[in-house]
Amino acid sequence: MKKTVFTLLLLSLGMTLPGAELVIAEKGKSAYSIVIQSQGADSWTLRCARLISETIFRSTGARLPVIKESQWKNTPAIFLGDVKALGEKGKLAHAEHRIEVRGKNIFLYGNNTSYGKSRSLYAKEQGNYIAAAEFLRRFCGAEMLFPGKDLEGLSVKTQEKLTVPEKFRYARTPAVRYNIGRHHGLYYDIFNGHFIAPWYRQYGGHNYVVAVPVKKYFKTNPEYFALIKGKRSSNIYNHLCISNPTVQKLIKENVAQNLRAGFPMAQLSQSDGFRPCECENCAKLFGVKDFSEKLWILHRNIAAELYKEFPNQSVCIISYGPTVRPPKTFTKFPPNVCIELAPWTFNSLKEWSKYEVPRNFVCYDYTFGSFNDMGLTPKRPLSFIAAHARNIHRDRIFGIYRSGWGDMFGFEAPFFYVWNTMLRDPKANPEAVLKDFCQRLYGPAAPEMEKLCFLMNSRMEKFDLTRPGDFNDPELLAGKVAENPRQIQLLLNRWTPDVLKKMAQLLKEAEKKLPQTEAIKFFWPVVKRDFEYLQLTMRTLNAREALRRNTNGANFRELVESSAARNKFIAAIPRDKRGIPLKTGEMYSFAGMTTEYITANGRLRGALTFPFTGDVTGLQKSGIAACGRVIRTNSAPQQLVGYTPKFNAVPEVWSHPLVMSVSGDEKALTVKVETPKGYPAGVNPKSGLFMRVFVGMNGKRYRFQGNKGYCNVQLRKAVCGVNNAPGDSYSGPRIPNTKARTKETAPGTLVMIIPWSDMGITPAKGQKFDFNVYAQYGKDQACAIWEYNPFQRNWQNPYDRAGTLILE
Repeated sequence: MKKTVFTLLLLSLGMTLPGAELVIAEKGKSAYSIVIQSQGADSWTLRCARLISETIFRSTGARLPVIKESQWKNTPAIFLGDVKALGEKGKLAHAEHRIEVRGKNIFLYGNNTSYGKSRSLYAKEQGNYIAAAEFLRRFCGAEMLFPGKDLEGLSVKTQEKLTVPEKFRYARTPAVRYNIGRHHGLYYDIFNGHFIAPWYRQYGGHNYVVAVPVKKYFKTNPEYFALIKGKRSSNIYNHLCISNPTVQKLIKENVAQNLRAGFPMAQLSQSDGFRPCECENCAKLFGVKDFSEKLWILHRNIAAELYKEFPNQSVCIISYGPTVRPPKTFTKFPPNVCIELAPWTFNSLKEWSKYEVPRNFVCYDYTFGSFNDMGLTPKRPLSFIAAHARNIHRDRIFGIYRSGWGDMFGFEAPFFYVWNTMLRDPKANPEAVLKDFCQRLYGPAAPEMEKLCFLMNSRMEKFDLTRPGDFNDPELLAGKVAENPRQIQLLLNRWTPDVLKKMAQLLKEAEKKLPQTEAIKFFWPVVKRDFEYLQLTMRTLNAREALRRNTNGANFRELVESSAARNKFIAAIPRDKRGIPLKTGEMYSFAGMTTEYITANGRLRGALTFPFTGDVTGLQKSGIAACGRVIRTNSAPQQLVGYTPKFNAVPEVWSHPLVMSVSGDEKALTVKVETPKGYPAGVNPKSGLFMRVFVGMNGKRYRFQGNKGYCNVQLRKAVCGVNNAPGDSYSGPRIPNTKARTKETAPGTLVMIIPWSDMGITPAKGQKFDFNVYAQYGKDQACAIWEYNPFQRNWQNPYDRAGTLILE
């Protein structure tokens, strides 16, 4: 009995008892063929059979033919998948895969169950293909280093003889049974544990959108949707009135339909960027005030009702946004509940330790997405990656949604390789795994590339952010969150000019020693592209920092020029008809982002502000140094520029410019704005110009504003950044009895006369004032400013900087 138990243990671990070996290939020859089923072999099966043949050829020089089972003549064979010779394989767990030697034959198979009505290859489990990848890894030393167009990323260990123990048995169900998100082709996914989950019916985290779609119900039943500020919401995120009984039934029915269709697990999840309904019934719902608690109770109740009909299937409830913290009013979930943690962090399960979650946890993983503070630059050091993989196993997380993964393969592929390897084997040494990647891919240039990777790692190690931001913040999703100072400081600390110089030198040294392999020819251009993007991004960010430290015209021009060079690089990225960057093989170039997102270095917390968020072409051509500007009274007019990044890209700002000049005497300051080239088509000349003049000294600043019909003045009440003010505020009452006046002296010319007495100032030659002028014509046709604010944190403070006015 003890011997039998020991034998079974060895087999489950993929080990063998002592015995002879099967010789699969030796000295470039083989008696084996690869056999697939005669009928119904899909394209992935054919590709997988070819993968086996090609891998064994690269390893041993022997080419195994691929044949159908009907052609098999009882010769030694490697059988792939659901061939008749396999017989009944019984019920297998999700992603379970097996390798079995029977006599002289080898069987590679696994779970290939199909779910739902779809005939897509993604509706079927990948156990057969996972078994093939495991066989090739074990006996040919194979790995898939990056997602090529075909087999460019395949790495194997060469050997004279390929043998397999004659009694070899291997059966494994991965601890992480699915790893979904952005997929990168069959070959990369099966080698790297990115297994699909056709058995889990999910909607990227939000089944409310599908359960009660706006397009279907809003016109006929607006009461189904959240009451927000007195109006029913028709937002595309589907904010619902969850107290409505019909809405509750529709949410439940969506989950029930999926379970009824045979999916073992289905998602139950509120809308993204959740907004609570403000109606009376929602306020009273379940007798609790906290809306997160209302959601938890609703979802628990729905799961409990579904358990009665589907006791053997799971309801996966998302813990995200308002429900990111566990419930407060109960600690026990129904027997069919799994929780999807979004995000999962290293300490997530400490909060859940007192809760009974019968079917455990899956998670959303935000580690590598370009919505992080790092944006489209390298993300995480080895210590973080290793701890991450090990803690996934510690917490028994059995499924992962990789949110935003894989945007910079050129630099991050070695780090991805470590993460993928350690999810499979949490005991692996991350440094050794990274070296293995470099040695496999770069050969003689491995020492230089290892130095490069460990240099990058040291910078990411020293400067890292341990927790992801809150990506459910409605203000963030709406694009209204201010500039992210910790992001800018993080990037400046990581990728200093000296570090980039060392990286460039290592790349140059490596390039001289690179092997001329298919893999290098395919992948090296990706490495160089990603480095150029990082260089240009950091050149621009460093120029921005120089401008912040010393706001003058020369630094502004350098910022514009560096940004223009970066934009030129981005514009040259090959794209499809939709404007999406073309994939490099199965790699999504820059995560398949639009030009807008690439220019911004990512999205959400990864997005940088000016000049990353706007077109600087007009500024570059104009030659205007729009920071640290100085104007003297009675001097030549000066042109205004677009007052936000958006308006610097408006053609009218440059084709029909606004110019400003200043004159003065002992009684008043006179500011004139005019359009020397007139108004563009579409602007009603009768509307005239509108202008604002900001003027002051010693911290006291006034805002005079008006058009040809009125003029008023207010004193600045709050300064941007002081006491958390989002921008300079002139919200106080207008100063009464102002003598300031505006008048239109000619079509397209507006003059503002500001008496010194309004500001309590006695003018003197050589006096210096804080000064700025804003002007516009038409309704948002052209909005321009004299002293530009390159550090606009949001829409509220483009006017907060000031140049200098000198009285002559």
